[in-house]
Parts: sequence; structure tokens; C-alpha cells
Amino acid sequence: MATGRKGKRASKLMALHKHTTQEVDRRAEIVEETHYVVKMYKGNELVEERPIVGHSRRYAEDCAENWENGIIK
Repeated sequence: MATGRKGKRASKLMALHKHTTQEVDRRAEIVEETHYVVKMYKGNELVEERPIVGHSRRYAEDCAENWENGIIK
């Protein structure tokens, strides 16, 4: 369960380091709303917003890392 501020405005928790592959620049950031949301980017284009409901911040960080490392396609 997400902790911290719960409101209409999402607070940016952290932006994980960029991971550059030969194909494309992939990055992800985690925001906290009433749950965590992992925003996945290729270059500057937002590809997906994945809600992480009922899981910890660490779970969201693992999801972001999996995106950046190309495990999530």
C-alpha cells in the first residue's frame, strides 16, 4: 500500500537513472498518487503508465528497473 501524501496532485518520488541501449533510450519514473504509478518512456515518448496497486515502493522500483533494462518490452 502506498504511503505519504494522498491528494489530487501526484508527488514525484524519484526518477531512476537512464539506461541507454543500442536501440533506444529507455527511462522510467515513479510517482505516488493513491498508489504508485510507473511511467515508462522510450526517448521522450511516454509509452505506458503502469499502476502498481497494493504493492510496495520497492516493487514499483523493480518494475521501473525491468523497463529500463529491457525485460519489459
